[in-house]
Amino acid sequence: MIKTSLAVAALVALAAPVFAQDVEQRSMRFAISKTEYVIDVGVPPGWSVSPAQSRNSRTIVNVKSGEPFRPTAQIQVYVEPRLDHDDAVKQIREFSSRTKSAEKQFTQIGGWPAMQVMREEVLPQPDNAPPLDNPKILRMQTLIAVGDTLVVVSGKLPSQSGPALKQEFRNIANSLSFGSKGDPAAVKNTIKALQAPVD
Repeated sequence: MIKTSLAVAALVALAAPVFAQDVEQRSMRFAISKTEYVIDVGVPPGWSVSPAQSRNSRTIVNVKSGEPFRPTAQIQVYVEPRLDHDDAVKQIREFSSRTKSAEKQFTQIGGWPAMQVMREEVLPQPDNAPPLDNPKILRMQTLIAVGDTLVVVSGKLPSQSGPALKQEFRNIANSLSFGSKGDPAAVKNTIKALQAPVD
């Protein structure tokens, strides 16, 4: 179980060694219900942590620090305490029940069960406004049941984005690591249960 801290080291697992060396490690602190969660995130070149933040989330944008704030892509990291590990897994199961099979896959991230989702969405047309130039976006989400905590990495980018930007999203999601790991056998069984068809 996670008690007072949660360590996340991003952008390591799928990145090439030279890429990983360029990553800047940043610490993010969350104070939720008198519990402090510390998340270390690897911020790639050309990205920065947005000054905008909430109690349980932080945002990383593809804008260099000090440059005009006009991001075209962003990633949010959420920390959501749950009752226990089973409750954290339940959140993944419920999200999975609303997601098409072709859009999701189950895996281990940082030694814990996870679900990754990638899908194209159409943005709503604002009232009394000119039509959007590109109303479609690509949304990528990763949900990880880390002990009694649900960690969510959620990002959106233009649907026509190139492979390099998409790979940076994948690197962030797939390379998360935590201050503890689940029991390997239990994690494997949880993933099998999540993959089972929903009645």
